[in-house]
Amino acid sequence: MPSAANGKVIDKIVFVKNKIKIIFNNADDLLISKETYAQFFLYPNKVLSNQEFCELIAYENINESRKYAFKIASNRLYSKKQMKDKLLKRGLFDHEVEQIIKELQESNLLSDQEYLEETIRESKLKRYGSKRIQQRLKEAGIKDDKLVRENYTQDEEIENLNVAFEQAKIIYQNKNFVKQKEAIFRFLKSRGFETEMISQIIEKLNYDHQKEIEILKKEARSLFQTLKVRYNEEELIAILKKKMLARGYRYEDVKEVLEELYGEIY
Repeated sequence: MPSAANGKVIDKIVFVKNKIKIIFNNADDLLISKETYAQFFLYPNKVLSNQEFCELIAYENINESRKYAFKIASNRLYSKKQMKDKLLKRGLFDHEVEQIIKELQESNLLSDQEYLEETIRESKLKRYGSKRIQQRLKEAGIKDDKLVRENYTQDEEIENLNVAFEQAKIIYQNKNFVKQKEAIFRFLKSRGFETEMISQIIEKLNYDHQKEIEILKKEARSLFQTLKVRYNEEELIAILKKKMLARGYRYEDVKEVLEELYGEIY
């Protein structure tokens, strides 16, 4: 009679679709791939020592991790660091990960150079600045700023900055002049453009007095309705003026609008 004193006894072997289920006599079972099954000589009543069982588990994990790596690398580009992180999370050792990465590279499915070039191409299309590109590459474990500069010229960055600036003007067109400038600055900063470049292009933003007055009137009316239940008329106008100035409106514009809207109590 087989003994499980120093391991596990196989009770049954069942074929389940593309997997093999190994059922042990203690009611535990293990699902493995056909590749792992072919690698180990398994049959009913065989006793697997603890070492053999651990080797089987390790082989299965490596084999499944290899298939996983080849599958995801076939669907999209990864850097070596990104792939390594994913494989380490599956419980592999460093040397096992390096072996799979080597196989991926030999199959032309993993290349930091190709990842860098594709990241730059994609970033150009999305109108990102060089700092955003460098950050993305740094997170992927690629820190070659020289290659970024070689593949993304200053003229290209200026062109993308101009396009992103026009996009931002449309997005934030309903904000007052000061708030619009602040929002555009944050927008371009998040896109990865240099602060100096952003500051220079924002100076091109023109102040539209008529538009500013229209936005100011709309905000003043809304805020007036909110404040009138809390303050008397004299306090109300003072608070309203203070809040509109705090929102970035010019003093002369605030004075003009409040006199027009609430002249009788201004």
